[in-house]
Amino acid sequence: MNGSVVAITGASGFLGRALVARALAAGRRVRGLDLTPDREGGPSIELVRGDVSEPPACAALCAGAEIVYHTAAVVRESGPMALFERVNVGGTAAMLVAARRAGVRHFVMISSVMVHGFDFPDGVPEDGPMGGLDNPYCATKIRSEALALAANEPGVFDVYVVRPGDVYGPGSIPWTERPTRMMAARSWIYVDGKNRHVNHVYVDNLLDAIDLVLAAKKSGLPFTVTDDRRTTAREFFGHYQRFLGLRWLPDLPAPLVLGAASVLDRAAAALGRELEMNREAVRYVLRRGQYGIGRIKALGHAPRIGLDEGMARSLAWLREKGYG
Repeated sequence: MNGSVVAITGASGFLGRALVARALAAGRRVRGLDLTPDREGGPSIELVRGDVSEPPACAALCAGAEIVYHTAAVVRESGPMALFERVNVGGTAAMLVAARRAGVRHFVMISSVMVHGFDFPDGVPEDGPMGGLDNPYCATKIRSEALALAANEPGVFDVYVVRPGDVYGPGSIPWTERPTRMMAARSWIYVDGKNRHVNHVYVDNLLDAIDLVLAAKKSGLPFTVTDDRRTTAREFFGHYQRFLGLRWLPDLPAPLVLGAASVLDRAAAALGRELEMNREAVRYVLRRGQYGIGRIKALGHAPRIGLDEGMARSLAWLREKGYG
């Protein structure tokens, strides 16, 4: 599709920027939609300012496009359900309608492994049980993914759904920048860190997997993508701890931290505030199992960048940001 228009929602976000860079490197024309679009892609990218749930903005993005990458979403552990519903579900619906009307051939929706919730069987496959309906992010990702899959029409309007694991790398807020910032401020704690797992995927490995799904024309099915490595929270976040030269950080039992977080959440709510490390955020680091990635492995995918190299690149970026 060299020379064709690649349309990207959330183009100024972490994953959006990575997709922009890869599309430009491949010689493609790029159009991006974001609430606050930046010019990081230079003059080669056309920018549309707007909300993904607004039909006119969606139509402007899709005009003349061959493929849409839909990354825009409210990606937070908690918050008002109305916001998640409007952006994650309403935004996906609006983009699907606009893309179909504009004659877009390929629609890639970035979903999340969190459609399986917090308590899932170890090795859960793509068609395994859904969960987390009590969490606004999980619940709205389930509904938006269902909308996307229902819109698939092979050969006419191909819809591809990719469920990334915990995406880290230069620019990642939840899995690279925020834990490092919190450790530097001595506000980080491990929660049962030797028994809980991070289902990490380095951002470039995720982009490779998306390219592979598109090349194989595997529309109409969700594909889970992680680095397929059983990594404890202590091992994963320990890279940032060593980078900062911190010899010790507390590791507390899950029931204690969840109880304390619940108390603090109620106090913050009474003051009209929301804590960065709240009870829902704690639940995200309490997952015990791994996600199965059988479908993407069947296409021949193997992570190109291992954890040590991915962390080295992440730490170099953090150093540029002034950490360490």
